[in-house]
This record gives sequence, structure tokens and C-alpha cells, in this order.
Amino acid sequence: MIRRDAISYTTAKAGRFPDLNGSTSFYESFGRQIDPTTNSFNNQNFGNQSYNLQSSVTLFNFNRINNTIKQSQSNLNASEADKEQLVYDISLSVAQAYLILLVSKENLEVAKKSMDQITEQLRVTDKMINAGSKIKIHALTYLLNKLRMKPKL
Repeated sequence: MIRRDAISYTTAKAGRFPDLNGSTSFYESFGRQIDPTTNSFNNQNFGNQSYNLQSSVTLFNFNRINNTIKQSQSNLNASEADKEQLVYDISLSVAQAYLILLVSKENLEVAKKSMDQITEQLRVTDKMINAGSKIKIHALTYLLNKLRMKPKL
């Protein structure tokens, strides 16, 4: 994009200069024909070479060239700004992905610690049930919490 706009800008600046075009052509014809007066064959060769040179210059066209140059310069500046913005956006996306990774890692650690706590509470509750100080419904509550935590891991 920047390269295209740079070429456009250079082309617009070159519009101030006169142009010069040149061309050349060559034509050759040869063959035989019958002469109607003598009724005999004549060999005839014909050749032609031409040159063409053309030049033009713009004297005035209501500031079109200047405005085209300004527009091309603005387009080039906009393309460079777009490139910088793209670099910033990519950097921001990479940083955001890294932060999401860190948060996910931290959430995993929290979930593991919660699972360890629930497992420990279940172990303590089982001991209390065996000792007779709690009923089995308390163990089922911790077991249910443990099952709920499994998908988070």
C-alpha cells in the first residue's frame, strides 16, 4: 500500500514535466504485376520509412497537478499512519493474548487449590462421620462441590 502510494506520488510530481514520445515505422512492398500496355511481367519494389516525434506540455489546468500532488502526498502519509497503527494493533493483540494466558494460568492454580481444599474438607468430614459427630449428608455436599469443580480444571 505504501509502495503504491509512493509511486502515485512520484507520478503526480512527474506530471509537471513535459512529455516526449517518438516512433518509427517501416513498410516494404515487393511483387510482380502485368503491364497492361506491353502485357509483360514487371518486378516492382517499394519501401517507405517514417519517423514521428511528439511532445506536449501542460501550461495551465486549474491547479489540477498541484492538487493531485497534494492528494498523493496525503494518501502516502495516510498509508504510513495505517502501517504504524497496524504495528501497534499487532503489539496490543500479542500483549493481550499474553495477559489472557497469565490470567488463565492463575485461574487454573486457584481451581487446583480449591479442589485441594474441598478434598481436605471431605477427608476431615469423613473422619468426623466415622467418629459419629457428623452425618453423611455433609460428605455428600463436599463431594458435590468436588464434582462441580472438575470441569474448571
